[in-house]
Amino acid sequence: MAGIDPKIRRVKEAHRAELLSRPGVTGVGIAYKKVGGKQTDILAILVTVRKKGDVPTNEQIPPTIEGYPTDVIQCNIRPAVRKVPIDERAVMPDAGFYNPLVGGICIGPCRVMGGIISNGTLGAIVIDKASRNPMLLSCCHVMCGDKSWKVGDQISQPGLSYLIQGTNVVGTLARAALGGMVDCAVAYVVQPWRVAGQVVDIGQILSVTNTASHGQTVRKRGYMTRLTYGTVFDPSAYDLYHDYGNGSGNGFGLVTFYDQILIQSDPANPAFTQDGDSGAVIVNDINEVVGLFWGHDTDTGYAVASPIDAVLAALDVSMYPFPKTKEIPEIPKNPMKEHHGRMEKLSDYGLLREKIFIESQILSTEAQIGQSTAAFETQIVGPLEERLARLEAAVGELRHFIRQADRPDLGANVSRLGTPTSEQADDTIQDTADSHEDEKK
Repeated sequence: MAGIDPKIRRVKEAHRAELLSRPGVTGVGIAYKKVGGKQTDILAILVTVRKKGDVPTNEQIPPTIEGYPTDVIQCNIRPAVRKVPIDERAVMPDAGFYNPLVGGICIGPCRVMGGIISNGTLGAIVIDKASRNPMLLSCCHVMCGDKSWKVGDQISQPGLSYLIQGTNVVGTLARAALGGMVDCAVAYVVQPWRVAGQVVDIGQILSVTNTASHGQTVRKRGYMTRLTYGTVFDPSAYDLYHDYGNGSGNGFGLVTFYDQILIQSDPANPAFTQDGDSGAVIVNDINEVVGLFWGHDTDTGYAVASPIDAVLAALDVSMYPFPKTKEIPEIPKNPMKEHHGRMEKLSDYGLLREKIFIESQILSTEAQIGQSTAAFETQIVGPLEERLARLEAAVGELRHFIRQADRPDLGANVSRLGTPTSEQADDTIQDTADSHEDEKK
């Protein structure tokens, strides 16, 4: 919980219960005070309310608490799961099937609860510390749905509401945690060789995590809003409660959360999240995961995430290992910049990240996720020519599923999905290196 003065934290915690008991109060935290809609450099005790307006004198938030100023903003967080009646078929921006499974894609339980199908986002692939098997990470309210869940419940990709018929089972529920510092769950992967440590539109995420900090620019990829940007408002001290309800007697009921991350959306892109984005990982500028997104207020643009270290501890898992390579170039420390009022990724950073991953997949032949994937890793070792031959043979077997007009030209000097060829990546890195030399001169 670094970055916040422990004195103001103690004051907030001492008054937390009383403040949360006030009518209309939805949360308590620590953030820099806003005046006239603009953030100042004054650290204050944050009080969020369901709706700002005139309130009786005895219910008003005092201007200071034990010498620390207070700041009242409107924010009413609720889970960002997408629910669709069973007799409807939803439309969404990303309804694709993914192989391998990566973060940022649609998943959901195969159970129908009260006539409703729910969907959320697969945050990332993680590793079970006990078995070393890969697992799917998302939110408890996404994977479990309600408290009637049980170990072994099936998880579909995409969610059931986006399938014409049947299911595409990719995982089975293993464990979950809800309340305190986390809303999270993990599922075992049905085909453990079909995973990668990437997030769509973000790339390879690092195996080390980090904590959030005030004013930090962060990103997330949810299956509804895709890639969006935000700024950390309260890095580790936001406390709130949410009533999940008691639908059909199986609802989670009233749940209290502590020390959450409060994020505000980029003003140029206020739709930081939508229903269905629950479960997305929050990453910083060097692709370290800092949180697991679970709730939002779409009216004000605020979002809440659980600290990733608390999530990993609660589930007894670790992040997916970063691919091992013989030599990995230094990763740029500033992959995002502000341009015309919005946050954009630097193009050379994206190309460099892709080159790192592509080369690492070729160079690495060591087992990384335990004995469960030993058979798969045995298949990819060997001379490069043999591996390419096996790949072409596998593509040939799939041709009867693909129309002639849609078949890729395997001889073209461009890789699939827009990934640069090795020659293009080399040229880009060389151009970047030349520009850096010119700056030094």
